[in-house]
Amino acid sequence: MQGQLQQYILRDKGKNELQIGQSRSYLEMGFFSDVFTKKNTMEVIDVQSTFNLWNVLVSRYQSVENLQMFKGLVHDKELIVIINSLLDYFAKQIESIEKEAEKFKIKLPGRPPSEIKVTAQVNEVTDRFIYNRILETLVNQILSLARAVRTTLTNDRIRGIFHEFLTKHFQQYGVLHKYGKLKGWDNVNPSFKTNNPQESEALSVSEAFNLWHHISMRYQQLELTMFFQSYTHDPDFKIGMLKAVDTLKEQIGMLEKIALNYKVPLPERPPASLISNVDPEAIEDRFMYQQILLGVDGMLDKHYGAILETLKNDKIREVIMQLLKHEIDIHDSMIKYGKLKGWLNLPPIYNQNLV
Repeated sequence: MQGQLQQYILRDKGKNELQIGQSRSYLEMGFFSDVFTKKNTMEVIDVQSTFNLWNVLVSRYQSVENLQMFKGLVHDKELIVIINSLLDYFAKQIESIEKEAEKFKIKLPGRPPSEIKVTAQVNEVTDRFIYNRILETLVNQILSLARAVRTTLTNDRIRGIFHEFLTKHFQQYGVLHKYGKLKGWDNVNPSFKTNNPQESEALSVSEAFNLWHHISMRYQQLELTMFFQSYTHDPDFKIGMLKAVDTLKEQIGMLEKIALNYKVPLPERPPASLISNVDPEAIEDRFMYQQILLGVDGMLDKHYGAILETLKNDKIREVIMQLLKHEIDIHDSMIKYGKLKGWLNLPPIYNQNLV
């Protein structure tokens, strides 16, 4: 199975460099990549990104306070090791965010105590209860970081920080979840039942749905992208659309193989080709770009949810994680490309110099 899995997981194909006239377009990870050649001399941040920094910092403070409290109530030594690891990790994140907040003159929230001592042993608070509260904390932080990645548009560097945090959070979530499975503390939804023999590690009903749903969503994206591809005017955008079609077809083929392997029925496929009589001048590149970006935003949310709902099959979770990394790279590239073209709607700038 391991060998088969390696065929399923997408590989980074590197960068394909294409020359169009006197300009150069870079296509990375199947879509538009960073086309900027110069860095801004003065960093700016918009109002939503400002909130994201403040909100993530508040969340970290609350998590540290909770973990310090839980640490004094835990009985299992391995769970204490995990809590200490999370505390060290959160401390590094807090330091990084505080520096960014200070740089952009963002008012900082109050900090939690440096340490919390629990003087009494409470046997009624079980390690399983504490484990589930910690897991819930990580899930909430993943969701807030996911929104921060999607909505931090003006400052690419800050968005990169949130992306790094999000990736690390998913890793921590995976470690904690596997530990809970080992202890028998996890809650797994019912298994997906078929009449045919399955792999030794079968699917839960949520995993079967998410596998089917990811294929269905990519069918819809492929149909929409093929439709837009016929009406694209901008040469760089046209190349990106062509590459997007190839990437979607590759992902669909990979997911279909996994679905058939687990006996999950496939949704109806889109047409092999599309013919339309719409006047090309009636559809602008800016409109098509914004619709595709909206679709990528939606796909990110579906990936986040699918990972958090994949509680039984670790191999499927890894496949979705690889797809998520790919989708985040596409999202990042499209934001940078949209800013270059002037097609991306940006929030108001946060003016830190005003009192």
